[in-house]
Amino acid sequence: MENLKKDELMDVDTQLTTTTVANSAADVVQAATPATNDDGCVDLIANYEDLKVKATLPNVLPKEQNRTVRFALVRGVKAYSKPTHFLADVNGNKGLTVLCPGANCPECARGTDHTARRKVVALAVKYETGNDGKFAAGTTKPSLSVGHVTLSPTAYTELSDCPSEGEDIYSIDYKATKKSNNIGWTFGRMSAPPAYERAHMEDEVAELVAPHLDGRLLRSRLGKQVSVIEMKVMLYGSGADTSPTLDDLETLD
Repeated sequence: MENLKKDELMDVDTQLTTTTVANSAADVVQAATPATNDDGCVDLIANYEDLKVKATLPNVLPKEQNRTVRFALVRGVKAYSKPTHFLADVNGNKGLTVLCPGANCPECARGTDHTARRKVVALAVKYETGNDGKFAAGTTKPSLSVGHVTLSPTAYTELSDCPSEGEDIYSIDYKATKKSNNIGWTFGRMSAPPAYERAHMEDEVAELVAPHLDGRLLRSRLGKQVSVIEMKVMLYGSGADTSPTLDDLETLD
C-alpha cells in the first residue's frame, strides 16, 4: 500500500481494519467495566424480617434530676438477675457493665470492693406524663411505651417496699426520680391499681410486651458478656496475663 496514489487509497477495502478497531474498542470498554458487585444485595421479600425496624428496649428511668417518671411492672413477664461488675475505667472512661465470668474473675480477685453485685432487669410500661409524673387533666387513656428498669439490690429493696399491705410489686404504678448525686434513683408509690388497668388497656400492654417475651433483649440489658481473658484485657490492657484458664478452654470446645 505504500506505492498507491492518494486517489487509489479510496478503493482500498478498509472494512477489516475498521472492524478490528471497533472490536478492540469494545474489548477496552468491556475490560474497563467492573464485574457485577452483589455485596449488600437484599431480597425485599425473602429478607423481610431482617429489614424491619428492630425492637428496642430503653431504660425507662429518668436521666434528669428534675423529672419524675411514672411506670408499672408487667405481671406474668419474667425478670432476670445476674452478678455483674461496673468497670469504671473502660469504654473510653465512660464505664461498662459486664456480667461476672465466674471462676477466676479478675475483677473479683481485686478484693472486697470489687466483688460482683447482683443486678435485676424487668420489663416496664412507661406512661407519658408531665415532669411531675401526673397525667394531663382529662386524660382517660394514657399513652404507653415499653422499656425496662435495671435495679441494684438497694434499688430493688426500695421498690419492693412501695406496695401497701395486700398489694404486690405488680399491683401499683411507681414514680422514679434521679438522686441528687446522679447515682441511682428514688422510688415511690404513685397509685393502685396501675393506670393501664384502670383504663382497661391490658390488651395494648400485651401487644407491647409480646416481642420481648423470649427475654433475649431483656437479658442483654444486664450487661455485656465477657470471658476471663477479655476482662483481663479491659482491666490491664496489653500487660494482661492472657494465658487461658481451664474455664476458657472449655468455652472453646
